[in-house]
Amino acid sequence: MLRLFDSSAVAARERHRILDSTPAHCRERVAELLLGFAEIGQGIAVELSDGRCLTPRQAI
Repeated sequence: MLRLFDSSAVAARERHRILDSTPAHCRERVAELLLGFAEIGQGIAVELSDGRCLTPRQAI
């Protein structure tokens, strides 16, 4: 989790550089990937808030 938070903090700090350096032909795909990551993060947040927890066998 700490690695995830660290990478999110870096992305937030480097937001403008990331936006400026992403080639035009890659922007739509990168946006789709980022939205997918956001959806995963939101799902984890909801499960944590609801008190749900997966056992290691259920995780994958």
